[in-house]
Amino acid sequence: MTIENALYSVDRGFIDARYWDARKQKYQATMITRFKSIIAYTPVTSLPIANLPCNEGVITDREVTLRLSKQRWRRIEFIGPEGEEYACLTNDFSLKPGELAFIYHRRWNEKKVP
Repeated sequence: MTIENALYSVDRGFIDARYWDARKQKYQATMITRFKSIIAYTPVTSLPIANLPCNEGVITDREVTLRLSKQRWRRIEFIGPEGEEYACLTNDFSLKPGELAFIYHRRWNEKKVP
């Protein structure tokens, strides 16, 4: 079941660009996941990062194209609260990069708790 206008925070094993392209087109549903190093992508442009508290720790926000997708995506790099670097992949362009990083990092923290 897909909910319209939902943002799904998914495991990086569930990166299927064609699937998410179809979900976004049909339901305006977007996703965010941790970036997988084997994903073939091409940087298109750097997106501006507003000087806002929610964007603290964001290193880069780039629009990218994926080899297996016809839509545009974002690759966001950020530093987590413990100082570790993360990269996430999303097809959501409505939220600020820091908001997306926070959402994914919260998912990651919840997953680590037994």
